Amino acid sequence: MSDAPSSDPTGETRRLHLPRLQQDHLAMRRLVDRLEAAKGPDGAGPLLDDLHDLLEAHFAREEGPDGLREMVDRDDPAGIEDLLADHETIRSKLTELRRRIAAGGAPSVTDIVGLTGLLRDHEARESRIVADTTFRRKPKDS
Repeated sequence: MSDAPSSDPTGETRRLHLPRLQQDHLAMRRLVDRLEAAKGPDGAGPLLDDLHDLLEAHFAREEGPDGLREMVDRDDPAGIEDLLADHETIRSKLTELRRRIAAGGAPSVTDIVGLTGLLRDHEARESRIVADTTFRRKPKDS
């Protein structure tokens, strides 16, 4: 699949970013695994910075004009709104942890597990919504 414009079954044209979003999710999973294994602010700090940069770019793609709303909103508008609200929660928790480290503190294991659990749950729900939408749509007649 490419990022080229594609017609969906309703005849609307949209730009699919699934390959890029999938790459982002894979990179996020790897960072989450590394973050869960990190010990102390020296290990967590750079990983939180990398996660922040990745998520800001990723969330911009999902929240943008060719993002989640365009891909699946008409099929599950409440689910998409919940996912987009998660973005703000994730941003807030990530910012709090990065500020704490910048001030010389250290995130607790509970803090790290809370953030990584939120990310894993968010990704699982998003994947389910996107998959449900994809499978629910009828293929376009040739």
